[in-house]
Amino acid sequence: MFLDKHLHFFCIMKYQLTLIALLFTYLATAQSWKLVRDEDNIKIYTQAISGSKITKAKTVTTFNANRKDIVEEIFRDVPNYTRWFDECISSELLEEVNANEFYARFVIKVPFPFQNRDIVANIKYKEIGESVSKIIVTSHPDYIPNRRGTFRAPLFDSSWTLKSIDSNKTEITSIIHADMGGNIPVWAINSATMWGPFLSMKKVRLIVE
Repeated sequence: MFLDKHLHFFCIMKYQLTLIALLFTYLATAQSWKLVRDEDNIKIYTQAISGSKITKAKTVTTFNANRKDIVEEIFRDVPNYTRWFDECISSELLEEVNANEFYARFVIKVPFPFQNRDIVANIKYKEIGESVSKIIVTSHPDYIPNRRGTFRAPLFDSSWTLKSIDSNKTEITSIIHADMGGNIPVWAINSATMWGPFLSMKKVRLIVE
């Protein structure tokens, strides 16, 4: 009787642990990055987000350019983001908090019949060790009042990680999760989230290489 009770207990424990392991495996698989495009030395991945129909996108590539030069020429030059930020028709520096933190506003062109979107965001620059730079963009839609002619995007969070491979070669990874809001279809938002960074990377390459 004693052995039967313990055997029953261990069977239940084994069953529960198996279910937990399967659940974690499912969650890890469901939310892992999926390669959806590999073109022009640029890899595009997407990731499902629990509780959201809008996916994250990750873009990875390498540039034949110095990491610090890219940060200075591309990411710190906020008024000229229109040169490379895909579909960005206006970029405005709102506030310089310090040398490594800014608030900015970007206007994104959206196809008819939808209204152009504007993004208001905080941008922070970080150096990690001697070989990595990171730019973190966090949306702050209530930072300034809405402006006539544009629709304020409720969510636009992204990060850009630049890692030196050598003195003249840099690996760059961007991750973006954005919701342009309003009545734009989810499929269109997911498509733009995926292709926007890809086209931006191509424009950056033309500038820095």
